[in-house]
Amino acid sequence: MNYTVSDTTLRARRDEWIKAGVFTKLEAETRAGYDRIIGLDLSFVAIDGPIHKAPCGGDGTGKSPVDRGKLGHKWSVAVDANGIPIGVTLDGANRNDLKLLEPTLDSIITNGLLADIELLTLDRGYDYPVVRQRLAAYGFVNLTELVLCP
Repeated sequence: MNYTVSDTTLRARRDEWIKAGVFTKLEAETRAGYDRIIGLDLSFVAIDGPIHKAPCGGDGTGKSPVDRGKLGHKWSVAVDANGIPIGVTLDGANRNDLKLLEPTLDSIITNGLLADIELLTLDRGYDYPVVRQRLAAYGFVNLTELVLCP
């Protein structure tokens, strides 16, 4: 038998599942299972933000500063020492990394992992006094906890 589902139906189901929190619960269960079986390594956490194309546009997209102004998304992702995501936020491609830092840290808090981070690394794009102030508010107060990579 050959079953087909229209694109519209797929998007409708996806939207229903998002609204019901299915993907959020799946993400939390997956991370908890990984932590239970293998273990998250929070001795070293990195935050950075890649830009991805969004050719059809949509809510939350913005003009990409690196792709001739085409529409896209920017992810700000925090990963543990093994590259396992522990926090993420999404916005338009034109959003500065600085504006995504706090929502990314908030997602780490939501996942209950912020207090366990030993070393947080950011690239030089975050090297501003205001970032140091914001990080201090989250508990990162000395330079042994924060490394700004070249």
